[in-house]
Amino acid sequence: MAIDRAALRKAAREELARRDLVAFTQHVMPGYDMAPHAKLVLDVLARVESGEVKRLVLSQPPQTGKSTALQLLAAFALGRDPSRRVVTASYGEELAVRNSRVIRELIKGPDWPFPDVALAADSRAADRFALAGHRGGLLSVGVGSGLTGFSADLLILDDLVASYAAAKSPKEREALEAWLTTVALTRLQKDAVVVLAGTRWAFNDVMASVLDGEGADKWTVLNLPALSEGDGDPLGRPEGESLWPAWKSESDLHELQVRLGSQRFASLYQGKPVPDGGATFQGEWFSHTYDRIPSDATTFFTLDTALATSVSANYSVILVAATDGKFLYVRDVWRGRFDYPTLKARLLECYSVYTPSRIFVEAASSGVSILQELRNSALPLVAIKPGHESKEVRAESVCGWLEAGKVLFPVGGAPWLASLVDECMRFPAGAQDDQVDCLVNAIQRLRDTDLQSRRPGGWVGPMSAFTAFRPRSRTTLNPNILV
Repeated sequence: MAIDRAALRKAAREELARRDLVAFTQHVMPGYDMAPHAKLVLDVLARVESGEVKRLVLSQPPQTGKSTALQLLAAFALGRDPSRRVVTASYGEELAVRNSRVIRELIKGPDWPFPDVALAADSRAADRFALAGHRGGLLSVGVGSGLTGFSADLLILDDLVASYAAAKSPKEREALEAWLTTVALTRLQKDAVVVLAGTRWAFNDVMASVLDGEGADKWTVLNLPALSEGDGDPLGRPEGESLWPAWKSESDLHELQVRLGSQRFASLYQGKPVPDGGATFQGEWFSHTYDRIPSDATTFFTLDTALATSVSANYSVILVAATDGKFLYVRDVWRGRFDYPTLKARLLECYSVYTPSRIFVEAASSGVSILQELRNSALPLVAIKPGHESKEVRAESVCGWLEAGKVLFPVGGAPWLASLVDECMRFPAGAQDDQVDCLVNAIQRLRDTDLQSRRPGGWVGPMSAFTAFRPRSRTTLNPNILV
């Protein structure tokens, strides 16, 4: 009798897939990149599934396969023991539903190696399903959702924090910690296992509250830094080696560190957040200087307006900057408490001195008045839509450029420089932040625009603000437009 070797090999693969999470992954996802870090994560998650590890904190940089590994864990756990009740939670309902759908498709897929485990016929809800003939199943929820009537043998908490702004918000952080301790962790069955996974956002994020709280010694921690720090690296990498070169090379990561700043990079990509330290800016960042501006540099203004003249009012600020696509040169800062006619006159005067290619004005508060009244003038005004982030988050987002020496100030100083530096050093606790706003806005223009690509008519890049304005011919401005 002939032996069907192909059938034997298929049966052997399926049997191995029923026993081992790595083999299961290769069986149901043949194209899965089994990079060293991915295999390590799956090996540790297999120890969770077996109950050897009861509590796991898994910290990985963004886009390195963490969520996929957790989806595979959930499907594997249900196949191995269909009486299990699995709960997955993420920061939002949309992400939770996506996780549920992926796990559902793995169970329905043609390579599913557990023939006795299938979806119940009536399981059509996007966020949950039951298993035919078994008590087990899955529920996926967003943070803040209730879990009444559903307990968990396996609780997977994946990306509970949506953004850096959410991580820095005391209100959102307290709400998340309350939900975790009073809802999610109270639904655990006896001998349940828990995975808390995500990207680190801040020194006092939800992972820190777990690892610093009661029962911290019960948690196993696996942190995979994007750049190896040498001794103690979980993969045994030499210092400075990338976690996954197919994802980002060492040079890519060093460039990211410049863009994000050391503090954010340490959190998001190294999994080792550091305390804020109380100040956003560091004094040494303002020691980077220039003695001349390249002749082909493009000059632009950022404008922060406040239409009041009392001693307690905010200042109006015009910051003059130039860029050659590599560096930001801070040329001048005009600051004062102006009424509206005086502000317009000062803007005209500043324009006549520097003839900028763009004047960026935030379309909020008194900036709207400037934009509306002067929209028919020859001034190259560009409206900047206000963001939803706080001033602190916006400022922190550009610190990497200052830290890396990409923002330069006049050698030997300038009459306005001491005031600018003083305000930056007091931020966010200082009484004034108008110069900070203008500086941050200027750096954001450099950061968010493809300044390497340019033509004689002006910078061209992906940011609409640099391409939407079509400057008129250079004519002498009519001062009656402004005053």
